[in-house]
Amino acid sequence: MSAVGITGDVLFTFGIMSNNLRNTLVTVLFYVVIGLVIFLSEKLAPHNPHTPSLGVLLLLFLSFCSPLLFVAQVVRACKRGKPHVGPAIVHLLACICIYVCWSYYF
Repeated sequence: MSAVGITGDVLFTFGIMSNNLRNTLVTVLFYVVIGLVIFLSEKLAPHNPHTPSLGVLLLLFLSFCSPLLFVAQVVRACKRGKPHVGPAIVHLLACICIYVCWSYYF
């Protein structure tokens, strides 16, 4: 479990942080960790031109997952009838960043 997740759970338990904010922080942490793995794999790993790197494979995976996660969060927010759009906004921003990264690669 991540430090942000544990901190969010503690703050949520004591009523300091809302469930929506906790979910948003965990979503941000997810993308930050994946982004660091992509960055480090591109900078530290030796590059073989015949096989895709771990960073490219993770970027490909996220390019399919992030739009689906965005749609799922929007549907979830609409069903609840409350403004639970924090994670959806994070997924949308991640989608934009991912496609910008693809334009960097190609």
